[in-house]
Amino acid sequence: MSYYRYIDYGKRVTRKRLKMTSYSPEVEHILGKATATVDEVALIMGIGRRQAYEAVNRGEIPSIRLGNRILISTRVINQILDHGTVSALVA
Repeated sequence: MSYYRYIDYGKRVTRKRLKMTSYSPEVEHILGKATATVDEVALIMGIGRRQAYEAVNRGEIPSIRLGNRILISTRVINQILDHGTVSALVA
């Protein structure tokens, strides 16, 4: 079943499809925090730990390093999930 939102632009009305996403309670908990670890990002994205660390090292997933910890903003994660890429404003 698809859900739509109708937007009135004056003389024309446009129908846009709404994204209906639901995540597991574990993923909802992670996305509710300000930052996530690389292991948590791997779980959310459905990729392996090694792939997640390689993406961080290549700069594909913007991160911050605090001592030995690598943290990723959940805003960045949401941007990747929604659009498949990270915009300059979020990173």
